[in-house]
Amino acid sequence: MQKTNKSASSLGPQRPRRNVVPVPVVVSMDTMAAMPDEELINNLRSLEDDRQRLFATDQDATPWEVELAYIRRELQIRRERRVAHERYSKFLEREYVESESNLPVADLDNSYFLRLVGEMS
Repeated sequence: MQKTNKSASSLGPQRPRRNVVPVPVVVSMDTMAAMPDEELINNLRSLEDDRQRLFATDQDATPWEVELAYIRRELQIRRERRVAHERYSKFLEREYVESESNLPVADLDNSYFLRLVGEMS
């Protein structure tokens, strides 16, 4: 027996197809702080995609916007912390170079020490 395509009218009345977007997962700030950057960025992209689908269907996107705001804030905090750490590391390096430049020049000739060791043995 050969399969045939049934027309849409023979299947009965069709309901309009809804674009169902799952409710965003609410993540605590503590959990978010422990997430790697890649995971945060993936969550951000996923929530933005979901929000765009909601806009297309004229649904309320407030929960997604709230989660997006929290993720963006966490990424901003990390970016600022990274910049502050780089600035601090450069400061420490400059301070180290400056303190080293103020030290007296060392006498690296250790022949006297070697003679003493040779006399002891």
